[in-house]
Amino acid sequence: MGNYGIKVSKAGFNTDTTPENLVFSSSFFVNKIFSTGTVNIVCTTFDSGTGKYYGYTTVSHNLGYFPLFQCFGDIDGSRVRQGFVDIVNSLVVFRCSSTTTVLTMEMWQTASSTKSARYFIFYDVGN
Repeated sequence: MGNYGIKVSKAGFNTDTTPENLVFSSSFFVNKIFSTGTVNIVCTTFDSGTGKYYGYTTVSHNLGYFPLFQCFGDIDGSRVRQGFVDIVNSLVVFRCSSTTTVLTMEMWQTASSTKSARYFIFYDVGN
C-alpha cells in the first residue's frame, strides 16, 4: 500500500512516522471475519471414561484450508476461551478444532445440560 489509507500513531508521534510508532495502519495485516455466530452445545451423552456429559456441534466453513478461529463457551454466565478447564471444581472442558471444511466445538461437563458458544472464523483474502 502506498502512503494512503487509515493510520493511527502512538501518543507523541504523527502518522508520517515509522511503522513501529503506529498503533494501526490499514496497510497492516488485519484478521478478516469470514463467519461468526452463536451455537448451542447439547451435553447429554454420558462419557464413562471421563465421568462427564459430552456434547459437540459443528459449523461448516468449506474454506479449503485450516482457518484461524476463536471460540468462547458460556459457562454459567461467564465467557471462557477454548481449552478452558476448571481444575478446582472439575466442572467443564471446552475445546475447539477445525478441519479444512468444518469447525467443531466440544464440551464435557458434570451435569446434562445445554450451553452456548460463540465462534469467529477468520480468513485469508490474499493480496
